[in-house]
Formats: sequence, structure tokens, C-alpha cells
Amino acid sequence: SLVEEKNSNKIHKYQKIIQELKEKSLLLPTRKLADILPENISDYNKELQSIPLLVYLIRNKYITKDYTDYISYFYPSDLTINDKNFILNVKDRLNPEFLYKLDKPEEVYSRLALEYSNNSILNIEFINYLFKEKKTKYLNQVIKNIFPRNAIVLSDRNKDFIRVYLDKGIYKLKFIELLAKNWYHYWSFLMDNLNSQIPISFKVIFENLDLNDLENLYDNDESFQKYFIDNNDNFLQNSNIDFDTDVVLSFIKKKQILIKNLGDSELREYNDLILAIIEKNLFQINSNNLKFILKKINEFNSEDFENSNFTLIRNSEMESLTDYIERNLSTYVSNVLLNCESLDQEDEDSILELLVDNELNDSIKQRIISKINLPIEDISRIENESILESLFIKNKVDSRWSNILIYYKVFD
Repeated sequence: SLVEEKNSNKIHKYQKIIQELKEKSLLLPTRKLADILPENISDYNKELQSIPLLVYLIRNKYITKDYTDYISYFYPSDLTINDKNFILNVKDRLNPEFLYKLDKPEEVYSRLALEYSNNSILNIEFINYLFKEKKTKYLNQVIKNIFPRNAIVLSDRNKDFIRVYLDKGIYKLKFIELLAKNWYHYWSFLMDNLNSQIPISFKVIFENLDLNDLENLYDNDESFQKYFIDNNDNFLQNSNIDFDTDVVLSFIKKKQILIKNLGDSELREYNDLILAIIEKNLFQINSNNLKFILKKINEFNSEDFENSNFTLIRNSEMESLTDYIERNLSTYVSNVLLNCESLDQEDEDSILELLVDNELNDSIKQRIISKINLPIEDISRIENESILESLFIKNKVDSRWSNILIYYKVFD
């Protein structure tokens, strides 16, 4: 109802506001004190108002929450001097080297837990530690803030870190999964900058992303769409990819993708995903796919395929295939039948089915007539005068009285 729709819209609106406030609250601890103080000094508490010098120092960023880090003498304990220098470099956004050696990453983490939006934190050992200790929430915050979901252009530092981590990092596969789930343009980055990582990334994506993640990646990255459509013939029989059949099948179906090549018909390897794609008719109608399917049901004969293709399919025991072809007859005739060597061994009933079908235009039917040599014995089902005329002119009609009578009835 209209009331329910309005209520639903309001709920959605407030949920969005709540989410935005949550995101702002997460970022708040990372901001400088001067950035969150009110503009008007009268809005400060009375104690702070009474010390104008302190207000001045804070607002001009001479004093921050980590002020003591810079004025105190450091005594190594749980935190080493090396790690302390790293922390200070991160807080000052001085971009320490990706391979900077950390002595105690757990101590570094405890002191940088609010620095997830700062790309100075990108360090191989630090990210290794986060994966090892399953700091999933923190890792997600790092990726979401440093590699924003819709960001197409990245800073050079961020791009360089991806390259270095995929080369030197211990948890390379988990890193790929995290990027693919959270950053919509990860695939575009690979295509433009890191082709060598495409095969392993493709494997990780189809082994680990759920349906929603796959859809997000596909819907938001044209390069991933193009790659999948152009290369979907390569992945079905890839024994290195452990597919979740239900997820991939649902993805292909929802995105209305038709597999252009089910695989090498000579290999005849039929995993569960291929069988499901065949059963659900999620493949393009072409010669290679039909050979692949007919071999699967042991009904393939190369001579029959080239000379009586339509009859072979109509007589097939695979009902889902025959129904699929009949629903898409024009595509089948254009892509497969007219590319066969001949139609000489098609039975007459199959030829007549084609010539009387309303989906096929006259131009296609004329091409079919040109490819048959045996005369049609009974033309009584054909009502299209131009098709009848063409059959008679090209001597494709058997000279029996019933056909002659039809000719005079139609053309006299």
C-alpha cells in the first residue's frame, strides 16, 4: 500500500543517516583535535575558555593528543625504538617504506588502532600481522578507507603497495579477496597495471566471493564484465578453480550471461557446474556447444551433425535441449544449421518444421531451400506463397499429383 511504501522509504532514509553517522564516528578518533573544536570559543567549556593560550596552541595544532610522544624521552620496553619511529612516521604521514622492519607488530597495532584511514600505515609486516591474527574488522576499515569502494583513480603509493604485497606478502590470496570484496575497481586496476595477477585473482574471486560480492564487482566494473563475457569459455573446465556451483550458477543466471564455449568437445569433462549450465540452458547456441552436449549424451556423429543437424537434435532424448532450440530457432538456424555442410540428410518433417515456422523470416527460409537437394514429397503444410514458389522454381518439390494440384490452386 501507499502507507507501507512511505514507511519503508522513511526507514530506508533513517537507516542511511544512521550508517553515515556510524562511519563519521569511526573516523572521529583519527582526526586532529583542532579539526573538531568549535569555531566559536564561547562554545568551549568554561575551564578551557579560561586558558586562552591553550586554546590558541590547540587550534593552531601546536598541541595534539600525541603531544607527549614528541616531548618525552623514550624508554624502550614493550615498544622498541624502531617500532616507535614507525608509529611516529605513520602519525605524521611520512610514508615509511613498505618493507620497513617491525620488531613487535602487535605493539604497533595497539597504538595505531585508530589510524586505518592513513595510507602511511601500509606496511607488509603490519598487514601480515593483521591477517595472521584475524583482525578482520580493522583490515576491512583499512581497505575501505585507503581503497574507497568507488575509487577509480588511486594514489601512486596505494597502487605500489598492491604490487609489493602481491609480490612479497604472506597472505596474498586473502589480500586479493579483501580487495575484490571491498573495492569495486580492483579488476580495472589489474587490467591496467598488473596483468600477471589476473589468473590468480580470477580464481580467488570465484572461490571466495558470495553472490552479492560477485554482482557488485560485475555491476560496477565494466572491465570485469568484459573480461568475464570474453573469457567465460576458459574458466568452466579450469580444474584449478574450486567453484561454489550454486553461487556461480545463480550469478550467471541473474546476469543473463550465456556461456559461449562450454569447453573442448574432445575432452568431454563434465563437472557439476557445466551440467547445471546445460540443464538451465545458460549457453550460447553454436556448433561447438551443441557438439559438446551431444557427445555428453552419446548422440554425436560427425556426419549426422554436418548433414542432418536439426533432425539429430529433434530426435535427441535431451528434452531441455530440443525445447531450447525450438524457442530460439532463428538463432540456431543462423549460427549452426546454415553453417553445416548440407541439409541433404535431414528428414522431410524437420525441413517442413523450418519452412512453416513463423519465427524464421523468408530470407532464412530461402537459404534453407538452397541447401536442400532432395525433393519434398508433401508441401500441403506450406502456406507461404513465396516459399512455395521458390520450391517449385528450384525443383525442390516431388512431382506427384497432390503437389501439382497445390501449385495450380495457389498460382493459377
